[in-house]
Amino acid sequence: MKSILLSLCMLLSWSSWSQDVLLPESLFKIQIKHFKHIDNNQYLFIAPYQLYPELDKYGALVVLDSQYKLVFYKSFPRNYKLAGAKGALVDFRPHREGNLRFFFWEDNSSPWYILDSNFLITDSIRCAGRSTDSHDLIASPDGTDYLMCNEMYHADASDLKDLKGNAYSSETQINCAGCVIQQLDRKHSLLKEWSLKGILKPEDLLLPYRTDTSELHLSHANSIYPAGDTGILISIRNCALLINLSKKSGKPYWTFGGPDSDFRSREKINISHQHHATLQNDTLLLFNNGLHLNPPRPSAVKYLLDLKRHSAERINRISYPDTVSCMARGSYQETKEGNQLICWGDNRQGTHIELYNAKGETCWQMKFSGNFQTHRAFLDTLPFSFKRPEISMLPQRDGSVILIGTPGANEYLWNTGEKSESIITFPGTTHELLIRKNNEWFGSGEFHVPLR
Repeated sequence: MKSILLSLCMLLSWSSWSQDVLLPESLFKIQIKHFKHIDNNQYLFIAPYQLYPELDKYGALVVLDSQYKLVFYKSFPRNYKLAGAKGALVDFRPHREGNLRFFFWEDNSSPWYILDSNFLITDSIRCAGRSTDSHDLIASPDGTDYLMCNEMYHADASDLKDLKGNAYSSETQINCAGCVIQQLDRKHSLLKEWSLKGILKPEDLLLPYRTDTSELHLSHANSIYPAGDTGILISIRNCALLINLSKKSGKPYWTFGGPDSDFRSREKINISHQHHATLQNDTLLLFNNGLHLNPPRPSAVKYLLDLKRHSAERINRISYPDTVSCMARGSYQETKEGNQLICWGDNRQGTHIELYNAKGETCWQMKFSGNFQTHRAFLDTLPFSFKRPEISMLPQRDGSVILIGTPGANEYLWNTGEKSESIITFPGTTHELLIRKNNEWFGSGEFHVPLR
């Protein structure tokens, strides 16, 4: 069993960062501090956005290459209207071969948007007959999609108590906010749906969430993931619970966490306010926000599950080095090489994203300036071929070199700060170019001018 506690002195020594990502706008910065080299040919997908103000936020879709140079950038400024009302950016990642997806919340009719290989919106996916939940979406290999939907119904809360031990509500029947999972076909038509209404009971709602007496936020499901071919793993935040739901029966194969967990462990399974859970065979990865633990501390935890004996062994835990209030967001991903990517959610201080190698050594840390955060972060391949902006070189007799960017762009930005199509430089220098085409920016990556 391996446990890693980040060094607090590492957190406090961020006065100097080894790399600032070149961005086309100055409303926020992305800074990276490198600790250990790692061979990585994957792209980083993030969607930084402002936490405050709660409405009228600013955000951007960002793709970085393996050298953490900008590949793609699309901003969503304040008052941006994609379909109707001004909204907020939520999530961004590859969807399936040939496209990407993101969620931009404007109102209860907002869908997931699909980007093609030109990074243009070509499609949208929304729940059938229900409002679409922004937390997650599964792209199944068979071409179908699994979406999270919101469901409202009435529940008997007559025996429910509040934080002080008093009756939760004077009403016998109370409005209850639940969750439905829908499976849609390639044309986005409904194939099947599963409701958690008959699985979760009002008394499953943990005490810290019993605050709104007009409505019972029973589930607040916030992530889904394939559990083999027959199940769906669902994270239920307000019940500190994971459910492996049978797609055939609509009932749980098993539950993890909560007072009636189907798994035993040598140590107490302390789940609190979790936001991301994935399952690969018998290995469970969990981003545990730890909001209601004493003291509160977010962590990324890896469990080995024995499905026959219903036992769980914690084989790895990476904890944030300080007690912070991680209200929401966050993710934990393990690549096929064994590298571990952690997004620390809205801890509102210090590191926001970190990458560890298979030995548990810190490779790099990333943070955003101001009050910007990203809902999750993912390392993945770009699901389509893409030609980045090119830089051509024209040597001069005086020893200088003229660098010329891809012609025809709406706007140019070099790492020198120059905004012309071409710049003058010298052998032995390294450059980077961003170009704007319509409302999207694209990056060339590093370009080295060779010595003569």
